[in-house]
Amino acid sequence: PAPAVSMTRPPKHVAKQALVKLQGSIEPHTQSISVLVEKKNRSTWQRFYGRTVAVRADGTFTKKVRFRYEGLYRASFVFGGDGSYAPSRSKVYHVRVPRSGGSGGGGTSGAPPYEPPASTR
Repeated sequence: PAPAVSMTRPPKHVAKQALVKLQGSIEPHTQSISVLVEKKNRSTWQRFYGRTVAVRADGTFTKKVRFRYEGLYRASFVFGGDGSYAPSRSKVYHVRVPRSGGSGGGGTSGAPPYEPPASTR
């Protein structure tokens, strides 16, 4: 039988460079589980982040992931299986990192506003 892997829903939208806590649980308890974060690149999903996470004695686990680039991501926990249990994975959740600075000044990013020279008499 495959263990039941669950994941707490992460926020749907996060800021660029944000550190997001991914949490979940597995029943029956195993020693470790993998966190998988993929980024959408055109029409394909590419692996962005993958690590093995230790499972606590109560079957829960936590991993913090930093979303460095804007775009659409999907996150899930994957158990690869062992001698006793079949492979399984949690539900997949999507996280979007929107473009920063949406409605700003007229294209002068970082430049100070124009000030006319002071008149000298």
